Amino acid sequence: MIRSKLDHLMIEAPSAASARAWAEAAGLQVRPGGSHPGRGTCNLLASLHGGIYLELLTPDADQPPTANSLRISRLERPRLAAACLAHPDLDSLARDLRNAGAGVDGPAEHARQRPDGLRLCWRLVFQQAPVPDAPMVFFIDWGDTPHPSADGPPGGGLRALWAEHGEPAALSAFFGAVGLDLDVRRGASPAWRAELEAAGRRIIL
Repeated sequence: MIRSKLDHLMIEAPSAASARAWAEAAGLQVRPGGSHPGRGTCNLLASLHGGIYLELLTPDADQPPTANSLRISRLERPRLAAACLAHPDLDSLARDLRNAGAGVDGPAEHARQRPDGLRLCWRLVFQQAPVPDAPMVFFIDWGDTPHPSADGPPGGGLRALWAEHGEPAALSAFFGAVGLDLDVRRGASPAWRAELEAAGRRIIL
């Protein structure tokens, strides 16, 4: 079984201004990523050491709102919403996820255009673990597209990443069944948590 590796962390922010303010306070440099056509969102990116990055997902003022972008706009502050893992064979992964009892959406093609005009293309698989209220994890294959982490200098590092859940053993068992090496800890409510280091500061998401 091919193991996945962390590609990026997705942070939802109610506006681009709140995303930039959060990044500045964290000591991270962000750059425009691009718009997601038809999805009502756009993103800002911050590269981290190790070939991973942060995606700050915000509503796109230049697109009609969608149910998802409206939900994000109602957040009180930026929050760590999901972990995205890279996998080179999404078709096989989707079968493994279904065999483990997960609901699966994809693989599906996606694209966006960077501000410099370069078109990025990738494939995604979304899944719903057979564990109630599991933190969101999805999967990506960039194919031949340049990886977004290479667009700018790394401004920080990821020290730790873990999921919190009321039933950590059940969630760990599911992750292990599909080849995911992810830390799961008991928590009062389902969530992703991460520890970053940037500009000499320790940041807990």
